[in-house]
Amino acid sequence: MNDSQMLEKMFNWIKHPAEFGKKPDSIELFDKRELYFPNNSNEMCYLYKFHVDGIMYIGFCNSCTTWCFFGIDFTKLTIDELYLRYIGWYIDFFNPNKYKSFPNKILKSSIYKLNKEGYTDIKLLDSMCVVGVDNLYYYIFQCKKDDKPCKLVGLVGVDMKVYENGSILPFYEFIGLDWNPFDFGNDLTK
Repeated sequence: MNDSQMLEKMFNWIKHPAEFGKKPDSIELFDKRELYFPNNSNEMCYLYKFHVDGIMYIGFCNSCTTWCFFGIDFTKLTIDELYLRYIGWYIDFFNPNKYKSFPNKILKSSIYKLNKEGYTDIKLLDSMCVVGVDNLYYYIFQCKKDDKPCKLVGLVGVDMKVYENGSILPFYEFIGLDWNPFDFGNDLTK
Protein backbone atom coordinates (compact mmCIF):
# COMPACT_ATOMS: atom_id res chain seq x y z
CA MET A 1 0.00 0.00 0.00
CA ASN A 2 1.23 3.49 -0.75
CA ASP A 3 1.12 6.52 1.56
CA SER A 4 -2.24 7.83 0.35
CA GLN A 5 -3.83 4.37 0.72
CA MET A 6 -2.52 4.14 4.28
CA LEU A 7 -3.95 7.57 5.10
CA GLU A 8 -7.30 6.48 3.68
CA LYS A 9 -7.13 3.25 5.72
CA MET A 10 -6.57 5.22 8.96
CA PHE A 11 -9.27 7.75 8.04
CA ASN A 12 -11.81 4.97 7.34
CA TRP A 13 -10.92 3.23 10.61
CA ILE A 14 -11.54 6.44 12.58
CA LYS A 15 -14.95 7.05 11.04
CA HIS A 16 -16.07 3.40 11.39
CA PRO A 17 -19.11 3.10 13.72
CA ALA A 18 -17.26 0.63 15.97
CA GLU A 19 -14.41 3.14 16.51
CA PHE A 20 -14.98 6.92 16.68
CA GLY A 21 -17.99 6.80 14.39
CA LYS A 22 -17.24 10.12 12.71
CA LYS A 23 -14.72 11.81 10.48
CA PRO A 24 -11.71 13.25 12.29
CA ASP A 25 -11.56 17.04 12.69
CA SER A 26 -8.06 16.81 11.21
CA ILE A 27 -5.54 14.09 10.36
CA GLU A 28 -1.86 14.23 9.40
CA LEU A 29 1.08 11.90 9.07
CA PHE A 30 3.03 12.05 12.33
CA ASP A 31 5.77 9.51 11.54
CA LYS A 32 6.55 6.78 9.04
CA ARG A 33 9.25 4.16 9.27
CA GLU A 34 10.11 0.60 8.41
CA LEU A 35 9.92 -1.77 11.37
CA TYR A 36 10.37 -5.49 11.90
CA PHE A 37 6.76 -6.50 12.44
CA PRO A 38 5.46 -9.61 14.29
CA ASN A 39 4.40 -11.19 10.98
CA ASN A 40 8.19 -11.73 10.56
CA SER A 41 8.61 -9.20 7.79
CA ASN A 42 9.82 -5.65 7.39
CA GLU A 43 6.74 -3.42 7.26
CA MET A 44 6.28 0.25 6.56
CA CYS A 45 4.45 1.53 9.65
CA TYR A 46 2.67 4.84 10.08
CA LEU A 47 1.64 7.01 13.01
CA TYR A 48 -1.16 9.48 12.30
CA LYS A 49 -1.99 12.41 14.54
CA PHE A 50 -5.66 13.24 14.42
CA HIS A 51 -8.29 15.12 16.38
CA VAL A 52 -11.84 14.04 17.14
CA ASP A 53 -14.06 16.46 19.07
CA GLY A 54 -10.98 18.56 19.84
CA ILE A 55 -9.07 15.68 21.47
CA MET A 56 -5.71 14.66 19.99
CA TYR A 57 -4.91 11.00 19.26
CA ILE A 58 -2.04 9.21 17.57
CA GLY A 59 -3.08 6.09 15.69
CA PHE A 60 -1.05 3.27 14.16
CA CYS A 61 -1.47 1.81 10.69
CA ASN A 62 0.31 -0.68 8.43
CA SER A 63 -0.71 -3.38 5.97
CA CYS A 64 -1.64 -5.74 8.85
CA THR A 65 -3.65 -3.58 11.23
CA THR A 66 -5.04 -0.18 12.14
CA TRP A 67 -5.57 0.90 15.73
CA CYS A 68 -5.54 3.76 18.18
CA PHE A 69 -5.27 3.64 21.95
CA PHE A 70 -8.00 5.49 23.83
CA GLY A 71 -7.70 7.39 27.08
CA ILE A 72 -3.93 7.83 27.22
CA ASP A 73 -1.81 10.99 27.20
CA PHE A 74 0.00 10.74 23.88
CA THR A 75 2.14 13.78 24.72
CA LYS A 76 3.98 11.76 27.39
CA LEU A 77 5.30 9.21 24.86
CA THR A 78 8.10 9.50 22.33
CA ILE A 79 7.62 8.24 18.79
CA ASP A 80 9.70 5.12 19.58
CA GLU A 81 7.63 4.50 22.73
CA LEU A 82 4.43 4.73 20.66
CA TYR A 83 5.72 2.18 18.17
CA LEU A 84 6.79 -0.18 20.97
CA ARG A 85 3.34 -0.04 22.55
CA TYR A 86 1.52 -0.60 19.27
CA ILE A 87 3.79 -3.53 18.40
CA GLY A 88 3.29 -4.99 21.91
CA TRP A 89 -0.47 -4.54 21.54
CA TYR A 90 -0.41 -6.31 18.18
CA ILE A 91 1.57 -9.27 19.58
CA ASP A 92 -0.80 -9.53 22.55
CA PHE A 93 -3.89 -9.63 20.34
CA PHE A 94 -2.89 -11.03 16.97
CA ASN A 95 0.31 -13.09 17.11
CA PRO A 96 -0.68 -16.56 15.84
CA ASN A 97 2.01 -18.15 18.01
CA LYS A 98 0.55 -17.12 21.34
CA TYR A 99 -2.18 -17.99 23.77
CA LYS A 100 -3.63 -16.13 26.73
CA SER A 101 -3.68 -18.73 29.46
CA PHE A 102 -1.25 -18.59 32.36
CA PRO A 103 -0.75 -22.07 33.86
CA ASN A 104 -1.86 -22.21 37.49
CA LYS A 105 1.43 -23.82 38.59
CA ILE A 106 3.44 -20.96 37.04
CA LEU A 107 1.07 -18.37 38.52
CA LYS A 108 1.39 -19.81 42.04
CA SER A 109 5.19 -20.08 41.86
CA SER A 110 5.44 -16.52 40.49
CA ILE A 111 3.29 -15.10 43.30
CA TYR A 112 5.28 -17.11 45.87
CA LYS A 113 8.56 -15.70 44.50
CA LEU A 114 7.20 -12.13 44.49
CA ASN A 115 5.98 -12.51 48.09
CA LYS A 116 9.48 -13.60 49.10
CA GLU A 117 10.83 -10.45 47.43
CA GLY A 118 8.53 -8.26 49.56
CA TYR A 119 5.63 -7.69 47.16
CA THR A 120 2.12 -7.80 48.61
CA ASP A 121 -1.48 -7.55 47.36
CA ILE A 122 -0.45 -9.29 44.13
CA LYS A 123 -3.08 -9.53 41.41
CA LEU A 124 -2.54 -10.82 37.87
CA LEU A 125 -3.84 -8.20 35.41
CA ASP A 126 -2.92 -9.84 32.11
CA SER A 127 -0.74 -12.58 30.69
CA MET A 128 0.29 -14.08 27.40
CA CYS A 129 2.44 -16.96 26.21
CA VAL A 130 4.36 -16.80 22.96
CA VAL A 131 4.74 -20.37 21.76
CA GLY A 132 8.04 -21.38 20.23
CA VAL A 133 11.10 -23.46 21.02
CA ASP A 134 10.90 -22.08 24.55
CA ASN A 135 7.49 -20.82 25.63
CA LEU A 136 7.74 -17.21 26.82
CA TYR A 137 5.25 -16.37 29.59
CA TYR A 138 4.66 -12.63 29.81
CA TYR A 139 2.73 -11.18 32.72
CA ILE A 140 1.65 -7.98 34.40
CA PHE A 141 0.87 -7.93 38.11
CA GLN A 142 -0.66 -5.12 40.15
CA CYS A 143 0.93 -5.17 43.61
CA LYS A 144 2.55 -3.17 46.38
CA LYS A 145 6.13 -2.88 47.57
CA ASP A 146 6.72 -1.05 50.85
CA ASP A 147 3.01 -0.04 50.71
CA LYS A 148 3.55 1.76 47.36
CA PRO A 149 1.36 0.57 44.46
CA CYS A 150 3.22 -0.56 41.35
CA LYS A 151 2.99 -2.82 38.36
CA LEU A 152 5.40 -5.65 37.61
CA VAL A 153 5.80 -6.67 34.01
CA GLY A 154 8.05 -9.36 32.70
CA LEU A 155 8.90 -12.78 31.47
CA VAL A 156 8.46 -15.56 34.02
CA GLY A 157 11.83 -16.74 35.29
CA VAL A 158 13.79 -14.38 33.05
CA ASP A 159 13.18 -10.69 33.52
CA MET A 160 10.99 -8.30 35.47
CA LYS A 161 10.52 -4.55 35.30
CA VAL A 162 8.81 -2.40 37.93
CA TYR A 163 6.58 0.41 36.70
CA GLU A 164 4.94 3.16 38.69
CA ASN A 165 1.17 3.00 38.70
CA GLY A 166 0.86 5.97 36.33
CA SER A 167 2.97 4.34 33.60
CA ILE A 168 1.31 4.24 30.20
CA LEU A 169 0.58 0.71 28.91
CA PRO A 170 3.60 -1.02 30.50
CA PHE A 171 2.55 -4.55 29.41
CA TYR A 172 2.57 -3.54 25.75
CA GLU A 173 5.80 -1.59 26.16
CA PHE A 174 7.58 -4.59 27.67
CA ILE A 175 6.40 -6.94 24.91
CA GLY A 176 7.37 -4.39 22.26
CA LEU A 177 10.82 -3.95 23.80
CA ASP A 178 11.31 -7.71 23.88
CA TRP A 179 10.32 -7.99 20.21
CA ASN A 180 12.45 -4.94 19.34
CA PRO A 181 10.88 -3.86 16.05
CA PHE A 182 13.84 -1.54 15.41
CA ASP A 183 16.17 -4.58 15.07
CA PHE A 184 15.39 -6.15 11.70
CA GLY A 185 15.37 -9.93 11.69
CA ASN A 186 14.45 -10.45 15.35
CA ASP A 187 11.94 -13.28 15.93
CA LEU A 188 10.39 -14.17 19.30
CA THR A 189 9.07 -17.52 18.08
CA LYS A 190 12.44 -19.12 17.27
